[in-house]
Amino acid sequence: MKGLKINVKAAQSIKNDPNTKSCFKNEMIENRSECSQIYENIYLSSYRNAIDNNFIIGSCFTHIINCAFGSKNFVPKILEGIEYLSLELKDDPSFDIIYSIFSCIDFIENAIKQRGKILIHCYEVN
Repeated sequence: MKGLKINVKAAQSIKNDPNTKSCFKNEMIENRSECSQIYENIYLSSYRNAIDNNFIIGSCFTHIINCAFGSKNFVPKILEGIEYLSLELKDDPSFDIIYSIFSCIDFIENAIKQRGKILIHCYEVN
């Protein structure tokens, strides 16, 4: 495995970069779902965007990492032509995520080789 290298300081500074792209599903919605670019062709979002077919297709996502697969409250929508990685993660400090991290790195590296656009999402409970 070659290994995905992410410069954490650079990733943290992206939110202050005026050239960073941020997309909003619908600014008229009171609790809008933000989608933030964290790296070239890698975006973070809530589950709201991940279940919006128009958003996924319109934003040209080719790969989705679903970090909410184990949630009882979230039912993912699967679109044909999109590659998915579904992770059963627990929101618990003792949960070991190391194997999930390696799976994500492999998935992201394959997506980058294919010149894909990746959305990573979770299921946030308010």
